[in-house]
Amino acid sequence: SDDAIVCSSPLLSSWRAGGESVAAVSLEVSLNSQAYTSTGNASGLAYDYFAPCVVSSVSPSLGPRDGGTSVTISGVGLNGTGSDVLCRFGDQTTAAAFSSSAGGMVCSAASASSAFGASDGGGVGVASLEVSLNGQQFGPSSVSYGYYPGLRVSSVTPAAGPEGGGTMVQVRGRGLSGGVGSGPHYVCRFGSVLSAAALGTDASGDGYLTCTTPAQNASSLALEVTLNGQDYTSDGVPFRWMPPISLSGPAPSSSAPATP
Repeated sequence: SDDAIVCSSPLLSSWRAGGESVAAVSLEVSLNSQAYTSTGNASGLAYDYFAPCVVSSVSPSLGPRDGGTSVTISGVGLNGTGSDVLCRFGDQTTAAAFSSSAGGMVCSAASASSAFGASDGGGVGVASLEVSLNGQQFGPSSVSYGYYPGLRVSSVTPAAGPEGGGTMVQVRGRGLSGGVGSGPHYVCRFGSVLSAAALGTDASGDGYLTCTTPAQNASSLALEVTLNGQDYTSDGVPFRWMPPISLSGPAPSSSAPATP
């Protein structure tokens, strides 16, 4: 089997003039501090120095405590030469990759239980999110990623409206206020049609979402909601569209006024 030698890379500026922060250099080894390998008898390994990654934002900035949310991290230096690109949510790392189409580094959120470890407070809280291009050195900057508890929809009021849409509905359930403070993106979804939503609070302090129904000919579709624009509930609470109401009845009688 192949042998291995472990060493630490030196600071680039400590031996290379010019103030460079990015460079590809050859890596050779010696067993006696005199005779080094060379491209003639070795594979000519290259070692890349990259500039420190600076993260500035993450979208979405929150997700359910079970993890799995696909997030895009924006910043500087994220597309540098990397050998083991990772995101780290609190204590837990997940695989990552730079996406030019997404404009940043993309990875899946770790679960809250793995991010918080022994300090897990029921899967709710904010974790530090950092990135690494070599699977070893993270930071020096970070952003916050929030976790919210299980989200459920239990009712919608009113539960029906006209086919033309425009009905303002109030959605009740569990965990609807879980995104407060972490940059939530509230959306209602009627079948596959999206409608922007807003968070409200009643006199008891319970949160609810309001949104407007779209125009729809279907008789009934499931209404689901999300706090981050990506992870929707799956409770199947229905909303029904009704055809226009037309009133009909006997025509008013007409008669000549009585002659005095």
